[in-house]
Amino acid sequence: MPLGVATYVLHTLLLIVTCVFCFRWGGTTEKRGALTVVLATLLTFAASWWLERSSPGFRSGVFIVDLMTWGSFLYLALHSDRFWPIWASAFQSIGVIVHVAVSVDPGVLPKAYAIGQGLWAFPILLAMLLASDQCRQEKKRMRYSAWF
Repeated sequence: MPLGVATYVLHTLLLIVTCVFCFRWGGTTEKRGALTVVLATLLTFAASWWLERSSPGFRSGVFIVDLMTWGSFLYLALHSDRFWPIWASAFQSIGVIVHVAVSVDPGVLPKAYAIGQGLWAFPILLAMLLASDQCRQEKKRMRYSAWF
């Protein structure tokens, strides 16, 4: 299996598992984060497929989606008592910076651009997964502490 296909499959599986965890056991922040990630994934595919399938360089549609996703995570970080949105907005900002670097220097190899830009989805999903598990454990502790 080519590396690009394996990465796509791994991202999709991790996205599904993370969203199930977030919507099942996460709090409001985790649910909003999961909705953000799903919308960002769908909009990124749409921007890549319909708008920019022939251009190998800077992808303005994907940049706009990533910028909006960064803004959403930043909003969650500023309006939540959870810690993971700070990490998610930091990871997403690295992806946005990669876009800016490619717009400044179009000589960046397309493969390096794709790796540098898409790599940061994995730590975001892992942070959300861990936060959902932490939220599940907190709910469990609160349920049992009510007995004593």
